[in-house]
Amino acid sequence: MKFRLRLTPVAVSLATCLPGATLAKGADTFALEEVIVTAQKRAESLQEVPSAISAFGAEDIENAGWGDIDKLQHAMPSVAVGGESAARPYVFIRGIGTRKFDIGTDGSIGVFVDEVYNARFSNTLTGIMDLERVEVLKGPQGTLYGRNTIGGAINMITRQPGNEFEGKLKAGIGNDGYYQASGSVSGALVENALMGRLSIATTDADGIYKDTVSGKDNNNRSNAARLSLLATPNEQLELSLTAEFSGIDSDAQLSEPVEGLVTAASPLIPAATIAALEVDNLADRYSNASSDPGFLERDSQQVAFKAKWIGENLEITSITSHSDEDYQERRDIGGSALDNWLHDIDQTSTQFSQEFRLSSVDGGALTFDDKLQWVTGVYYFTDDASRTDTQSFGRDSSLGTTIAWLATAGALDYTHLAHSSNGGFVDLETESYAAYGQATYALTPEIGLTLGLRHTEDEKKFSYEGTTNTPGWVPVQANFLVEDTLNYSSTDPRITVDYQLTEDAMIYATYSSGFKSGGVQFQVPTPEEARKSFDEETLQMAELGLKSQLWNDRLQFNAALYRYNYEDQQVQSIINTGSGPSALTQNAGKSTMDGLEVDVVAMLAEELTVNVSYSYQDATFDEFTSIDGDRAGNVMAFSPEHAVTIGFNYVLDLGDSGELSFLGNYAWKDDYYFDFDNNEAAFQSAYGVANLAVWWDLADGKTRIRAFCDNCGDKEYLNNVTIFPSLLGGGAQSWATPRRYGLEMTYNF
Repeated sequence: MKFRLRLTPVAVSLATCLPGATLAKGADTFALEEVIVTAQKRAESLQEVPSAISAFGAEDIENAGWGDIDKLQHAMPSVAVGGESAARPYVFIRGIGTRKFDIGTDGSIGVFVDEVYNARFSNTLTGIMDLERVEVLKGPQGTLYGRNTIGGAINMITRQPGNEFEGKLKAGIGNDGYYQASGSVSGALVENALMGRLSIATTDADGIYKDTVSGKDNNNRSNAARLSLLATPNEQLELSLTAEFSGIDSDAQLSEPVEGLVTAASPLIPAATIAALEVDNLADRYSNASSDPGFLERDSQQVAFKAKWIGENLEITSITSHSDEDYQERRDIGGSALDNWLHDIDQTSTQFSQEFRLSSVDGGALTFDDKLQWVTGVYYFTDDASRTDTQSFGRDSSLGTTIAWLATAGALDYTHLAHSSNGGFVDLETESYAAYGQATYALTPEIGLTLGLRHTEDEKKFSYEGTTNTPGWVPVQANFLVEDTLNYSSTDPRITVDYQLTEDAMIYATYSSGFKSGGVQFQVPTPEEARKSFDEETLQMAELGLKSQLWNDRLQFNAALYRYNYEDQQVQSIINTGSGPSALTQNAGKSTMDGLEVDVVAMLAEELTVNVSYSYQDATFDEFTSIDGDRAGNVMAFSPEHAVTIGFNYVLDLGDSGELSFLGNYAWKDDYYFDFDNNEAAFQSAYGVANLAVWWDLADGKTRIRAFCDNCGDKEYLNNVTIFPSLLGGGAQSWATPRRYGLEMTYNF
């Protein structure tokens, strides 16, 4: 038998993953082949980019069986992905991110699909479909991307139509009701002039939480379809049109009360009843009785048009996009069969963006004998969004009508109402203008200098309407309306110097700054708090990096040492402001984040590749006077001190029977908190997750059978915790998906 190597998708972080890498074969040698990325708006070798970039190719994604982007956290030690639901995801890179899911704030991590930014990125993180590549950029990225991103960017590139007819069908089943089916077809509609590609996908699985009253679980059905057209009227012009639909729905929205506590329960409920409910909650963390199981529905549509003209000296690109999203959700926050607390969300969003970009062409006159590479552009973005949050407190709630009647000695009689209903309606119009540019000049054959600059102007017009059907009672004691216009601007530079030590090793040093505009509160009880818009946040990054390829290109050793100075970080919590519970966003004063990342990929033999990625981070608040106390010295959320990923890939050539491949990945993270308060109830102790897969590529070159096991050790760990103030009691927590195993079959034609 003959052995052959294929690279594992978990060999990533700091440009050490090798997506789609193949074996460069010689008579007696083997080596890692060059990987090309477009993260800097031009095609270039991943190892030659003086920046912390990671990439996953189509084969990596297929081999690892990614269904959504949460697998990134098992592949990259410095990444955290999770959320309360598929419509409320969070993404953190190097401890930078946000868990705020309403329309009043921007994401700290930019998510781009085919260069199009989406502020409501929940639709891009689930139901991965027909991707060519995923690139992850760390640190501020404003000098190259249309929409500013303070903490990093996830750049997703879909497969483009081709001239040759091809297609793929894929189906999979697994435990807990898991199934998925997808397909794609591509080919020429007009030979060498117009090509098309159609992709569809659907997935479903039983939810890990079950409501014992209704029998429903928090399953997540996702459906997606994408149509891409590519026209090439001549050798210089490319025109592409993409239309995409995606949807997620769930029969229930469930989570577990923190430590089994029944949230917001009325003091009139007998202590024995509360104790019995808490015992029942603790008996099975994946099963609870709810007064209402809730639901989730999210639909989004996007259309994008891209025109690219490539001349001898200049490349001109125009990208136009329009998207709509509708999202509704209900959740029983009380976490028991008591009629105490329901939360309803109704959110809509319409986005438009236009980007014009100019860039140099290799060999053109504007590169000065290929010593200069540059890109510059202007960007316009609008987001017209509205959101209604309705909190309904029933008769069994500490904020319900029965307690209101007793607390006011009958002066406020709402006993005829089923619920004390408090609403917050936010209407927000965001308009953003930006100009950006970046240029790299070869000072000498060994030394390169990169200079970049970005200027951003953001305007946010909003109205906040607070409503109540129980005036005079908390949390919203009277109807109110607040309107305002917020303006933010920032100019952010980037400076990088890179030095080619040898043909196979490069070092670089970078300074860059990032900016995220301020925003609007949501779910606050008073007009005074609604007027407390939070300020913009800023980040300054200094980074030293090494990229090297050694041992006759069989070993990659990369490292990065960085420091972030983070000012006015926007942090979210539910706290008691004195007027009642409030979902308040505050600005933390100053934070320092020091980190080290080391990545090694080694081809130990033709048949075996192993990789190790390590991340260290020390992230603390230097100054932070919260509304409820001083938090200076606290550890920042989602910042484990140590994190490690270890992986291997082994491929066995079976000759006439095809080939058999084995993949293993173990991801370990140190202790970390889910909140800035460092509350022990929002603490996740160190844990490790193991994923395994084996697949058989048949000799026909078209058929693959793959068996997989995710979280093989059935490790129980949290992916989200929200703490409530003492007035409401406890909080809610969500656990990660337990062991998932199954079988898939793929046929290419």
